[in-house]
Amino acid sequence: DLKSAGGFADLHAKVADPEGDDYRERLRKILTEQFNKHPYTLVEFKPAYGHIFSEYISEYSHWGYGDLDMTFGDLRSWVSSEELNDWDIVTYSHGDQGSVYLRGQFTFHKNVPTVNNVWRHCDYLSDLPSRYNLRKGENKNKYRFESAEGCYSYAALQEENIKVKYVVKAMTDFGDDDPIHQSGLKLMERSGSVVVAKPGETTDHDYFKQVNSKNVYPSGGVGEFYTEF
Repeated sequence: DLKSAGGFADLHAKVADPEGDDYRERLRKILTEQFNKHPYTLVEFKPAYGHIFSEYISEYSHWGYGDLDMTFGDLRSWVSSEELNDWDIVTYSHGDQGSVYLRGQFTFHKNVPTVNNVWRHCDYLSDLPSRYNLRKGENKNKYRFESAEGCYSYAALQEENIKVKYVVKAMTDFGDDDPIHQSGLKLMERSGSVVVAKPGETTDHDYFKQVNSKNVYPSGGVGEFYTEF
């Protein structure tokens, strides 16, 4: 039932499948309330869409996600057969492909188990019961928004059997001073080699795990908020 908040939340609670029916029912109630009060938090689940909507996309070769403020033209003129056949995940950038993250604006995936389960490496999705303190028999009402472009991008880069392509096929009104350009990992040249690093600070590959609203939106905006479940 995709027309009700409860039915939609029940689908998203599938990320807790291994936890059993009790956790899933409690998560369904929590997510129903959360999606009603803070619908933007739905974007956190983008990496798991291949799993969440598996029953709806079983006959399709690919699945993907985008943003509501995007305008798509004739995708058949943009998406190449090489991208569909030779790559597992393809993400479109606007010329900033040196920033190695999977864009929330438009990223598409092969509909295969190895790709559809990359999200499981991100605790904020794969361990929702702990995130909401359900394991302690109580609900957590302090909630921090997590960027799907953070941990998921890191997880995809660590998969040796998954090929990711970053393509310049998008336009944007972002400026170079936008906060989003101050976070993430970059491809950089150091001592004659190409490395992945946070500009000017570290070569710590774990940085992607730390990306959340605090450093993506340092001046505020979507971030930590309070809600009752």
